Amino acid sequence: MISSLTKDNLDLVLEQGLGIVPDIEKILGFRFVDGEIVDGKVIENSSQNPLMSSSDYHQAKGTIRKFFNRSKNHHWYTKEDLPFDADNMTTINRQMEIEDPLADSVLMQRISAPGEELLIFVYFRPRGVYFGQYKSDVVNDSQYKHIIAISYTNALNAVLKAHFDIKEEMKKLSGSIKAYFDTQKDSLKLSASNILELSYFYLSQIKGNNEREVCFSPEAIQKLSGYDGSLLELKQILESAYMASEIVQGTFNLNEKLIIDAAFLNLKTAPRVVNQIEATSDRNSNIRAFLNRLENAGQVTKSKDLKITGKHLGENIQPKSISAAAISDFLHKNKDRLKDELNSQPHRWNIIRKEFNPLIKIVAS
Repeated sequence: MISSLTKDNLDLVLEQGLGIVPDIEKILGFRFVDGEIVDGKVIENSSQNPLMSSSDYHQAKGTIRKFFNRSKNHHWYTKEDLPFDADNMTTINRQMEIEDPLADSVLMQRISAPGEELLIFVYFRPRGVYFGQYKSDVVNDSQYKHIIAISYTNALNAVLKAHFDIKEEMKKLSGSIKAYFDTQKDSLKLSASNILELSYFYLSQIKGNNEREVCFSPEAIQKLSGYDGSLLELKQILESAYMASEIVQGTFNLNEKLIIDAAFLNLKTAPRVVNQIEATSDRNSNIRAFLNRLENAGQVTKSKDLKITGKHLGENIQPKSISAAAISDFLHKNKDRLKDELNSQPHRWNIIRKEFNPLIKIVAS
């Protein structure tokens, strides 16, 4: 359902229209905006999955527009009547269809959609069950075809209306969620390490099934650490940065790491305001602050393809570097409090928790 919300009206009508009734060979569709044709596609009913492709409508624009300008919203034609398939029919088939009361097997429909109109041609199989078995003897051919046309039109209009209604509801829901997060920003402020964790999570969603490794440059990590804006806007910013990085660095070498540079991060930064809870001078506040600094240093270290060691963490820690001995001294003096803090928040500080051996030993002790 979610993926269908991103489809345009023409794609939706062609895909849904193929399954409304049995015995449809294919559907040819054209999109009109302000009376001008802007797109054309065809979907064919194969034995496995429906196949959709673009229709080469440019040379037949004038003829297609004549069909569009006719007053009737639906009409039946033979394939021979249409400029799209006349050359594909044999003389024998044409003679048979002239004698066949059900020869008019192509239903043309003109459908209104928000901001545009659609002209579609539905190709039924003339010998299919929908033209034979389901037809009542008390209904003549003209009445039967009129019933098919009205029913099919109503079904497509219902599909479009449901699609439009769901999209409108999703817009309202999205607006409500954004408004909520915007008003709750102050209570949702994250630490610098959490911002980076969230950014990497967003990146994994953005790249999808792309196996190419993605990381932030040290400058980008520093820039993200000061981000104080909306979490919803952060994902949009990262999407733009990811696309820009792919354009600049190319998409051909999947073995080469894609690096998101600070220049691509269009962040609206502001001085970080310490949360009231974080500001309380409880006995572990300095422990959390140090773990946050180590985690940020770990992000920078990994972006440089370096091993997570005391030396490398000390060189990359902010606001200024410290020695590996200073890190070891802090860990040794605060071993129990570090273990309590790490155990109480198992989802934080993932890099140093998993890759920094002195901290791994503390947790395991």
